[in-house]
Amino acid sequence: MKREQIFLLIAKERERQDKRWGRDFPERPASYWLGILVEELGEVAKAVIEGKPMHVKNELIHTAAVIFSWLELGEALADKKRM
Repeated sequence: MKREQIFLLIAKERERQDKRWGRDFPERPASYWLGILVEELGEVAKAVIEGKPMHVKNELIHTAAVIFSWLELGEALADKKRM
């Protein structure tokens, strides 16, 4: 898979996440994002263990999208010295 395709999939997942959860989380501490990230990574591990390559791909996209979300909010968190 080409990098451009991967970024497009991550962007689509970010849009889905924003529609589902919203975008305004400036008061969430880093521990909140870490918890979400670890949960998503656990889903990757589960798919690997179960031998489900398409689930691995999907969960990696979800994990990357959570990282992007955290990075998007990072400046707001840093401004408030909450990171």
